[in-house]
Amino acid sequence: EASGGGLLRDASGRGHDMALQPGVTVVPGKFGQACRFDGEKAHLTYRAEDLGGARGVVSLWVSFERLTGEQVLCSVRGAGDGLKVMMKERDGRPEMQFQLYDAAAGTSYSVKADVGGWKPGEWHHLGAYWNAEFQVMRVCLDGQLAASGSLGFKPDFGSAGVWIGADSDLRDGLIGAIDEMVIKSPGSSEE
Repeated sequence: EASGGGLLRDASGRGHDMALQPGVTVVPGKFGQACRFDGEKAHLTYRAEDLGGARGVVSLWVSFERLTGEQVLCSVRGAGDGLKVMMKERDGRPEMQFQLYDAAAGTSYSVKADVGGWKPGEWHHLGAYWNAEFQVMRVCLDGQLAASGSLGFKPDFGSAGVWIGADSDLRDGLIGAIDEMVIKSPGSSEE
C-alpha cells in the first residue's frame, strides 16, 4: 500500500517496504490503490532472506493495458533456483505462464493457461501454486483451476531477489497494474 513520500509499505509487516521507481505510479486498483508499470524497465524489488521453496504461492490481481508480447508480473531469483510468472503471446493468443527453474539440472518446469478471453483494463486474479512433496504446480485464474503440471524438484530460493513488474534482467516489463500481491512459502520466515 502506498504511503507518503513515494514509499510502498509492506502490509504483511515483514518489512519489505519499497521506494517507487521511475515508471511505477500509484493508481486506483481492484482494492484501494495499485502499482502501475509502464513496461519500460519499471519495476519494484526487494530481498527475501529466507523464501524457502518446497511449497508456496504467488497471488495477485492484475490489469493489463494490452495483452501482447511478453510481460513479466514477477520473478524470483536466488543463488540458484528461480520462479517467473508472466503473460506471453503465443500464436496470436495471450496465455499466463508459471515457471520454476531448477539450477542444478539446468531445466525449467512450467504450466500455461489460455487467457484469450481477457480484455485490456479488466482486473483478474492469478494464483500460482507449487508443492514439491506432491510434485505439482498449478495456475488458478479468477478462482478456477486453469492449468496443472508436474514438478520434478524441490525449489530452494534461499536468500532471493524478488522483482515485481519485470524479469530480474529488467526485460519484458509489465504494461498494466498489480494489486494485492502476496508471495509466500509456508514454513519460511518470509512472506
